[in-house]
Amino acid sequence: MLNLIRMHLYRMARSISLWIVMVIMVASCAFSSCMQIVSLDITGPLWPDYEESESGFGLFFSPPAGKYGEAASFLEFYSSDLSSGILLVFLSIACAIFYGEEIKSGFLKNITGQTRDKTDIFWSKVIFTILLTLFMMLLYGIAKFIGLKLLFPKEYTLRFASECWPAIPFILVGNFILHLAFAGGIVLLTMLSRSTTVGSIVGIFTALGLPGGVLGMMEESYNVELVKYLITTNVHNMRIATIYNEWIGYSEKDIYFALGAGFFFFILYEVLGAVYFTKKDVD
Repeated sequence: MLNLIRMHLYRMARSISLWIVMVIMVASCAFSSCMQIVSLDITGPLWPDYEESESGFGLFFSPPAGKYGEAASFLEFYSSDLSSGILLVFLSIACAIFYGEEIKSGFLKNITGQTRDKTDIFWSKVIFTILLTLFMMLLYGIAKFIGLKLLFPKEYTLRFASECWPAIPFILVGNFILHLAFAGGIVLLTMLSRSTTVGSIVGIFTALGLPGGVLGMMEESYNVELVKYLITTNVHNMRIATIYNEWIGYSEKDIYFALGAGFFFFILYEVLGAVYFTKKDVD
């Protein structure tokens, strides 16, 4: 198992396509930081408006705002970016590229012939997906912090966290579980379709909110609630919007619901993937 994980990490280190995705992700992070600093410099840290925006197609950033007279903390900026779905876009591309390449290159066929139990190969892929998701979240966070540190106006102090610290661990863990579940879905789709293109395009359109828009119309027509169960919907809700330790815009119940949805879809995708991978002949 450890050798299989090392092989995946080695392939990641040697994958030029994967590192190009990482570079573009960091560049996007720098651009979002610039836009947020420009907005902060123009408007100042005003009292925020947390009215829910209408669902639509695209990436929607909700610039965080601190109390009167001070700017939001780094973790509030970071959480705001994650809730936009921007990391889901790059995560879907990275997973589709990585797992699509192993099918096309014959890597999967070679290691299957050298491994007694195909289950070990599958679970090594799951562990690597966990590491990849964690790595991309950390890389984006580091890039965000450096960007804000370099660009932050001198009249404001960049704090790491704020009064909302008790809620931050739940929100960060929730974001990790939801992003991991999303990655699991992209990996499963890439395995089923055997296509990097299908995995990445479906992942991008999903991250941009296409399923939410379709289900939203179904809700209006058939009076059913479906959108709230989507991974992307819960990612959008997992943001820090606290002032004076008051949770505004969502409640603890919503965070627990998001955690439950993330765990459910993660387990579902991995069980389906395990059944498919162990039963199908590798060619």
